[in-house]
Amino acid sequence: MKKLSFILFLIIILVSCESNESQEISNSENDTEATSGISDLKFNEDVNIKISKEKTIEVEGKELVAPNRLFDFYPSSLKNMKLEKSSSGESRSGLGRFTTSTGVYESKDKLIKVRIADYYSKEFFPDYNLFKELPSEDPGYVLKKLKLKDGYIGFMRWEENYTYGYISIFVKNRFHVLIDVDGFSDLKDNYEDLIYKFKFEN
Repeated sequence: MKKLSFILFLIIILVSCESNESQEISNSENDTEATSGISDLKFNEDVNIKISKEKTIEVEGKELVAPNRLFDFYPSSLKNMKLEKSSSGESRSGLGRFTTSTGVYESKDKLIKVRIADYYSKEFFPDYNLFKELPSEDPGYVLKKLKLKDGYIGFMRWEENYTYGYISIFVKNRFHVLIDVDGFSDLKDNYEDLIYKFKFEN
C-alpha cells in the first residue's frame, strides 16, 4: 500500500512539472510575441537620422543599429584603399550595452582603422565629457578640438610630428566614430574630407 501511495505521489509530481514546463514555454512564446513588435522599443527622439527598422535590433530595451548594418555607414574606399570588414558585435560599457563595428582601410605603409558604435544616446557614452573639456596637456601629442557642422562634435589627438594619431567624433547625438590614422599627415588639416565620407546623412 505504501509503495502504491509513493508511486501515485511521483506520478502527480511528474504531471505537475510537465504542466508547469509547458506553461513556461507558452509564456515565453507570448513574451517573444509581445517584445517583437517594433512599437514596444524605445527610440532616441534627439536623433535626426532616419534608421530603417529592418536594420535594427533590440538591446536592453533600446533600438540599436544591428552590428553588421553599421557597415552601411562606411564608404567603400578611402584614399584609394578598399574597406575590409574586420569585426562587428555587441559590447558593454559601464552605462549599458551598445553595438559596434570595425573596418580597416590599408595599403603597404598606410592605415586608416575605423570603429563605429551605436550608443543610442550620449547618455550611454562614458567619455562624452571629453568632447567638451579636452585635457590641457598630453605629452608628445597635440590635441585639437574640431570645427564641425551641426550634429557633429569631436577632437583630434595627433603625434607631434603628425605621422599618426586619431580622430574621435560623436555624430547625431548617438554614434561614436573613432578613426585611427597612420601615414596620412595631410589629414591633420583636411580632416573634414575624411569625416564626411561616412554616410550618416539622410
